[in-house]
Amino acid sequence: MLEKIKRNTFNHFKYLPEAVGFSVKTDQALTVINCRLGSSMFNIVCGNYYTKKVQRVVNGFKGQPFAWWISPSIKSKALSQKLLEHGFITETEERVMLCDLTNFESSNNQLIRK
Repeated sequence: MLEKIKRNTFNHFKYLPEAVGFSVKTDQALTVINCRLGSSMFNIVCGNYYTKKVQRVVNGFKGQPFAWWISPSIKSKALSQKLLEHGFITETEERVMLCDLTNFESSNNQLIRK
């Protein structure tokens, strides 16, 4: 389930930037979204694995704010340590609430319909 959440989140991060033509690059370990905007809301790196690319990614943003999103499905101590060494700070840890709607029954006065 966590892997599905990770894929869904990554796809949400990528959708709008790709649709409007911003730089979205994906390889085996990382997805780098650089909208060249002054906000870490739109400049995002998604990846859970430490690679030697960390410094290249940091250099690629050339002083722009950006966020490195690490999926909760994998806790990478090596990546976290390397990001801290590069001056990153842990801004937040996100939690997810799930609801299985497979057998959901709705009444007429609810907004969600089966």
